[in-house]
Amino acid sequence: MDYWRNKLNLFYLLLFLLLLDFNFFDNLFFAFSIISTEAVFIFLFFFFFIFISLINVNYTN
Repeated sequence: MDYWRNKLNLFYLLLFLLLLDFNFFDNLFFAFSIISTEAVFIFLFFFFFIFISLINVNYTN
């Protein structure tokens, strides 16, 4: 359970850093198209990350 909690904390930390990254790009360069395309890849990356983590938890249990 501690292993899963550590992975969840890492996931929230990455999500927080990505939100900071979005605000950084939005305020400096006004790159709305770049942010929208980047958000799609980040959504897919986090979806596969959660999926693989759930598979690992099911295998360990």
